[in-house]
Amino acid sequence: MEEEKIRMRLSIVQSEGLKAIITLKSKKIPAFIASAGEFNFKGEDNLITLLRNESTINFQVEGKEFVTKIKNIASVVKYEE
Repeated sequence: MEEEKIRMRLSIVQSEGLKAIITLKSKKIPAFIASAGEFNFKGEDNLITLLRNESTINFQVEGKEFVTKIKNIASVVKYEE
């Protein structure tokens, strides 16, 4: 998925207060459910703060917030409960 499409989907998730299934390009971290927090467009890298759903905190990263570069995200799919 292109970075521009990922950014657009994250923006929709953020503006509508939805949750999404986030899959990172890294195979070390499994897909997780999160809502989109703040975007940071400073510098060359576009960053996003992901607010992880408590039920999917299943990898070794401390805290509820997870900051990553948008280019490190493989896909964003709307999560429907």
